[in-house]
Amino acid sequence: MEILTYLFDIDFKLGLAVYIMIPVFLAGVIEFCYFLDNYLTTYRKQIVNSDVLTKRQLMCRIAYFSEKGARKRQEDSYYISPMTDVSENGIVAVVSDGIGGLKYGDDVSKYVTDRIAESFPLVFEDTEINSTILRGISREIYNKYKLKGGATLAMVHIKDDYMNIYCCGDSNVILIRDGKAIMLNTKQNYLSVLVGKLASNGEVTKSAYLDKDAKALIDFMGNSYSRVNRTFRPIRIFEGDYIIVSSDGLTDAIPMEKLPEYLNKQSVYSAERLKFSVRSSKRPNQDNYTAIIIKMEFDIF
Repeated sequence: MEILTYLFDIDFKLGLAVYIMIPVFLAGVIEFCYFLDNYLTTYRKQIVNSDVLTKRQLMCRIAYFSEKGARKRQEDSYYISPMTDVSENGIVAVVSDGIGGLKYGDDVSKYVTDRIAESFPLVFEDTEINSTILRGISREIYNKYKLKGGATLAMVHIKDDYMNIYCCGDSNVILIRDGKAIMLNTKQNYLSVLVGKLASNGEVTKSAYLDKDAKALIDFMGNSYSRVNRTFRPIRIFEGDYIIVSSDGLTDAIPMEKLPEYLNKQSVYSAERLKFSVRSSKRPNQDNYTAIIIKMEFDIF
């Protein structure tokens, strides 16, 4: 009887010890996991904020689309530079929109993107050399087509966490940051002239947007002496920024301030949403629409 009582007492004490230790053990595991999570989060933030990664591992996630609207032919062209040697040469993304109504609009837009492809890699640090190359391409077009064809140019050159812009005509380079869309290039059309004139006289600019000639280009690739606008200093870009390079067919269908609503965590989904939104709008005079969507993000973990 004493032996049985002794054994029962031992069994009871062991069970009680286990019962007490399990919550203590689980609490310890939870505390360790919490500590580990805080440590890794802090460590990751330190890495993300370090100069080395912000200069070396801010990556371009790129998606694109190019579709024919109500036009008889596709007159948009685009070019995205090879993704090899990005750290050395950066990324170049170009959209060129052939001028409607001219006989060789589609040929000229393709000429623009083909010649830029042949000129790659470009020297990121020297925008004047690159601008000279682009003006030379425009002069080649003028000599070949004699104003029977022309096209716009919207081009970005991204390297590390900086971006240069080159534009001629009225295609778009749009930066979307913190949910707000900003047009980065000045459009070379008659609207910009009208707005400038009215603003300088202190008049309301609304009438400029209603002018039937507002969208007429005042400069383009293939003009006799094209002015290629460029950035003189690179623009700083950050993780989470979106850059959209597009023909005006996109912003004709989707107002620029609405573009952030279509952006997803991944550039490919953003491109799909934008493309189907324009397609489903079924605007009777829809221009061709082409866009390159670039999302900036760190390539870690």
